[in-house]
Amino acid sequence: MVRIFSTAAVVLAFSSSAFGVTEEEIQVAAACRRTCETFREESSSHPACGKWLRTLPRPKVGRSCTEAFDTMFKTTCLNMCNGQEVTVDVHGACDHQRKEMPKPVVGRACNEGYEGGYETAKALFSDEAADEREAAKREKEAAERAEMEAAHAAAEAEAAVEEKNPAAEEQVEQQQPPPAEEEGGLRGAVEEVVEEVRKVVATLPVTVDESDINLVIYEGQQAAEAVDAFCKKHMASAGTACMDQLLPHVEKKISDKL
Repeated sequence: MVRIFSTAAVVLAFSSSAFGVTEEEIQVAAACRRTCETFREESSSHPACGKWLRTLPRPKVGRSCTEAFDTMFKTTCLNMCNGQEVTVDVHGACDHQRKEMPKPVVGRACNEGYEGGYETAKALFSDEAADEREAAKREKEAAERAEMEAAHAAAEAEAAVEEKNPAAEEQVEQQQPPPAEEEGGLRGAVEEVVEEVRKVVATLPVTVDESDINLVIYEGQQAAEAVDAFCKKHMASAGTACMDQLLPHVEKKISDKL
């Protein structure tokens, strides 16, 4: 069987075996890198470099401090995370900056940044810092659990309300009085029956919305009364125009019948 490995895999395997580095140590180193990156994001260089960031010439002096801070923070964090000793050599680390102009400002800024990075990273591995992180973790987990429980309780309450609503609506419907008869209901039917009993003396076809509707004139009914009843029933939106147009025709129709 032939196995093909990538170049990177071969180099990594060779390097690990050559220097006696185990897979576990590689994983620990990777975990330490991620941890230190997180620590750096949460740590500020301002206590060490704040005044140098405001010192002229800007940004040269401030950058001398922050770059030294970042370098020493990373070195200290990685070494302490991997259980290795940390070598503090501010003189050697800032030798180049001490030669830069303006002297001695750039060199001092580098010194304080270097020392600040060391002290800041070192403090993160103290017992007090570890306890604070553990307490913050427990507090966050408790808050997340409380939020999930509250959401679950709200969902259950909403479901219970939805289950009760149909029964409550049915009960309300049973308690409601029967609706009153609307216009054109029972009263309209009675009026139509009464109208049928009355004697029709004449009818006048009227076209309403392209439909022919008979304007019925009953015995003893005045022309205006017949027109008003028709307009209210079939042409209510026309207003007085309906009366004005139909009244002359109805009056003529009645006079012809006499």
